Amino acid sequence: MLFCNCFNLNQESINNIEENAMLKIRFLAKKWAARFDCCGKIPDLSSLICCFPGNKISANKFKCQSMNSSLSLKIAPNGGGGSRFLVFVFCLVADLTHCRYISNVECICRYQLTAADGGNDGGGGGYEKLRSKISLLLFPKPEMYKDYHLFILSTADMVKEDQNYEEASFKFYIRLLDLRRGGKEYIKVERCGVHVFYVDAERCYR
Repeated sequence: MLFCNCFNLNQESINNIEENAMLKIRFLAKKWAARFDCCGKIPDLSSLICCFPGNKISANKFKCQSMNSSLSLKIAPNGGGGSRFLVFVFCLVADLTHCRYISNVECICRYQLTAADGGNDGGGGGYEKLRSKISLLLFPKPEMYKDYHLFILSTADMVKEDQNYEEASFKFYIRLLDLRRGGKEYIKVERCGVHVFYVDAERCYR
């Protein structure tokens, strides 16, 4: 879902793009959680990538936002009592002016999940440190990019079984890979937002 350099998009079009992206991720979230629940892991690391011009993150879609590259949010208590999964969706704003090809872009998320009672020590006494990476290598676009763009992103390895977590902290990076020079350049993340889908576990019987 790439709409790079489409500067003629009006607000209604942008709203439709955002809504469509979130609906697709909601569908994938249930699919990913079901596969994780059945198999104990997700066999593929599929993802959803959406990019379009702009610098304003939707307050309706991403209620937890920050004016820089990091944020923390509270995890809603599991009132149902049954097993559930957390599926994280993030939105990033960056200036792509120096990005020659969108396929050179790599979005990196480092995050920490903190348990309410130390139920998942993750080797660290009540919290778990994780890393996720989304590459846009499958989207070669031979053109120069201009101005600010938004990314709405989620991937199967952002599905985590809830271990009585109460807080999640995120730090985002956008890395520009110039394969011709063999160099790496980090593009500043100007703003970020996170949304959590809560997916009830569905037990499989085989």
